[in-house]
Amino acid sequence: MIPETPRKDIRLRGFDYRSRGAYFITICCYGRQPLFQSEGARQMMIEWIKTIPNHFSKTSIDCFVVMPDHVHFILWKQTNEDPSLATVMQWFKTMTTNAYIRGVENRLLEPFEKKVWQRGYYDHIIRNDSDLNEKRQYIMNNPLK
Repeated sequence: MIPETPRKDIRLRGFDYRSRGAYFITICCYGRQPLFQSEGARQMMIEWIKTIPNHFSKTSIDCFVVMPDHVHFILWKQTNEDPSLATVMQWFKTMTTNAYIRGVENRLLEPFEKKVWQRGYYDHIIRNDSDLNEKRQYIMNNPLK
């Protein structure tokens, strides 16, 4: 069992996460379990990433990668209105957890230990074209590591 320790706030102080712009996101599986190593689990995750703009019409996905124990994607918010980045991430983690549980119940996906996702997520506010291109390159090269 991995104890959950208090974490320091990694969000940029004073920044409104409802702001329009691009955000680089990383979400890791709980305990770095390789839950997405099977083709079925990977495809399920890809479909949910692609669904984000359908549920949040003022968002789009730039690029993404699903790794065995984490996902990376660049999310664009087109307005300064709700939803906040936290709202989108909470929805995404809830929906993918529920979908994963259904997959386990139907014996399509491997069982997981305790949770699907780690608490929180990592975000980076993309500030310029150079930063955007660097994050895109990172996402494209991640499977090669």
